[in-house]
This record gives sequence, C-alpha cells and structure tokens, in this order.
Amino acid sequence: MSEQDAFERWLSNRTQQTYIEDAGFTDQVMARLPEATHQNSYQGLIVAIATLFACLIAAWNVPVLGMVFDLLAKANVVSIYSIGLVGLVVGMAAVYYSARERLI
Repeated sequence: MSEQDAFERWLSNRTQQTYIEDAGFTDQVMARLPEATHQNSYQGLIVAIATLFACLIAAWNVPVLGMVFDLLAKANVVSIYSIGLVGLVVGMAAVYYSARERLI
C-alpha cells in the first residue's frame, strides 16, 4: 500500500467522524469574534482613479500615443467630446457593475 493511499484512508476516517462536543467552546469563540467590517464604498473608486492615472503616465511615453494626439488635434471638437463621453459612460458602467457585484 502506498503512502498516499494510507493518507487518503486516514483523511476519510477523520472527515466522517461525528462532531466532538467541546462544552460550548466553539459558540463562545464565535460570539467573541468582531462584527464584519463594511468595506469603504469609495475604496474601489480611488483605486480605479489611481490606476487610470498610472496608465496615463505610462502611456505618455508610448510613441503611439503621439499619433493619437495628432489625430485628435486634426479632429473636430464634437468628435473629441463624443469620444470622451463614450469613455465616461463605459467607465461609469464598469464602476456601477463592480459596485453592484461587490467587486470594489
């Protein structure tokens, strides 16, 4: 018999045992645990904004970004604002979804 089989048999025997009475010790420990803390609702937003700024700083040195700025300089104001508005809506939707799913 291999060592793995012996361990599996031992583990199986241990997990099938009934509850060991502890004279209320478990209940006392659970009663003394602190209440669950609520996460700061702005924590995810702060992390998202910091990440956005970090990405912008990193992208500042990318040569492709210069081409994008040249294209935006040649574009009219309405298209620049519409791109910004779409980006804002997508960003806010991502933040809303993350907050709703308790990801942030």
